[in-house]
Amino acid sequence: FSFGAGCWAQNETKEHVGIGISNTGMGEDIMLNLLAYKLSQNLQKEDIDLALKDTIENMTTLSGRKKQ
Repeated sequence: FSFGAGCWAQNETKEHVGIGISNTGMGEDIMLNLLAYKLSQNLQKEDIDLALKDTIENMTTLSGRKKQ
Protein backbone atom coordinates (compact mmCIF):
# COMPACT_ATOMS: atom_id res chain seq x y z
CA PHE A 1 0.00 0.00 0.00
CA SER A 2 1.02 3.56 -0.59
CA PHE A 3 -0.24 6.29 1.69
CA GLY A 4 -0.07 10.01 1.09
CA ALA A 5 -1.82 13.28 1.69
CA GLY A 6 -3.75 15.77 -0.38
CA CYS A 7 -4.78 19.35 0.15
CA TRP A 8 -7.15 21.72 -1.60
CA ALA A 9 -7.83 25.38 -0.96
CA GLN A 10 -10.12 27.74 -2.81
CA ASN A 11 -10.61 31.46 -2.29
CA GLU A 12 -14.10 32.78 -1.83
CA THR A 13 -15.71 34.13 -5.01
CA LYS A 14 -19.15 35.39 -5.92
CA GLU A 15 -20.09 31.85 -6.97
CA HIS A 16 -18.26 29.77 -4.34
CA VAL A 17 -17.51 29.92 -0.64
CA GLY A 18 -13.90 29.78 0.49
CA ILE A 19 -12.83 26.31 1.56
CA GLY A 20 -9.78 24.35 2.63
CA ILE A 21 -9.50 20.57 2.86
CA SER A 22 -6.68 18.28 3.88
CA ASN A 23 -6.90 14.51 3.77
CA THR A 24 -4.61 11.55 4.20
CA GLY A 25 -4.88 7.96 3.17
CA MET A 26 -4.84 6.13 -0.09
CA GLY A 27 -4.76 9.05 -2.50
CA GLU A 28 -4.72 6.95 -5.66
CA ASP A 29 -7.97 5.26 -4.65
CA ILE A 30 -9.53 8.62 -3.91
CA MET A 31 -8.52 9.98 -7.33
CA LEU A 32 -9.76 6.86 -9.13
CA ASN A 33 -13.14 7.17 -7.41
CA LEU A 34 -13.30 10.87 -8.23
CA LEU A 35 -12.43 10.09 -11.86
CA ALA A 36 -15.19 7.46 -12.03
CA TYR A 37 -17.71 9.85 -10.46
CA LYS A 38 -16.84 12.74 -12.79
CA LEU A 39 -16.95 10.46 -15.84
CA SER A 40 -20.37 9.12 -14.84
CA GLN A 41 -21.64 12.70 -14.49
CA ASN A 42 -20.28 13.70 -17.92
CA LEU A 43 -21.66 10.56 -19.61
CA GLN A 44 -25.16 11.64 -18.61
CA LYS A 45 -24.88 14.78 -20.74
CA GLU A 46 -22.30 13.98 -23.45
CA ASP A 47 -21.29 11.18 -25.82
CA ILE A 48 -18.48 8.93 -24.63
CA ASP A 49 -15.66 10.60 -26.61
CA LEU A 50 -16.46 14.09 -25.35
CA ALA A 51 -17.17 12.82 -21.83
CA LEU A 52 -13.76 11.13 -21.63
CA LYS A 53 -11.98 14.19 -23.03
CA ASP A 54 -13.75 16.59 -20.66
CA THR A 55 -13.22 14.34 -17.64
CA ILE A 56 -9.48 13.93 -18.25
CA GLU A 57 -9.02 17.66 -18.89
CA ASN A 58 -10.94 18.50 -15.72
CA MET A 59 -8.95 16.03 -13.62
CA THR A 60 -5.70 17.48 -15.01
CA THR A 61 -6.86 20.95 -13.98
CA LEU A 62 -7.87 19.74 -10.50
CA SER A 63 -4.49 18.09 -9.97
CA GLY A 64 -2.65 21.30 -10.84
CA ARG A 65 -0.71 19.52 -13.57
CA LYS A 66 -0.26 21.11 -16.95
CA LYS A 67 -1.64 19.40 -20.03
CA GLN A 68 0.99 17.92 -22.32
